[in-house]
Amino acid sequence: MSTLRTFIATSTLITITGCTWVPLTDNGAGVDIVDAEKITTCELLGEVTSSTQDKIVVGRSSGKIQEELFVLARNEAAVQGADTIVAKAAPENGRQSFSIYRCRS
Repeated sequence: MSTLRTFIATSTLITITGCTWVPLTDNGAGVDIVDAEKITTCELLGEVTSSTQDKIVVGRSSGKIQEELFVLARNEAAVQGADTIVAKAAPENGRQSFSIYRCRS
């Protein structure tokens, strides 16, 4: 019975704290996040939108949400051949759009 209680308590804690983890791929690690004014001689490749849970049972920290959105965007940008992303706006309801660029030759 004690093992079951421990399992339930751990599962509940993970759910309440919104413990999710999005892994950064090796290719995604090669994608930079920059401000729009840093884009000068880059080729615009398109746009990606990433989304994550902003609430599980209670609201999640904005820092954790932003981190996951960046990781998701970097991973997707790498798949599309980009090496740089620029946030188009602040995250809203667990979603954020990014312009993706190829800046390195």
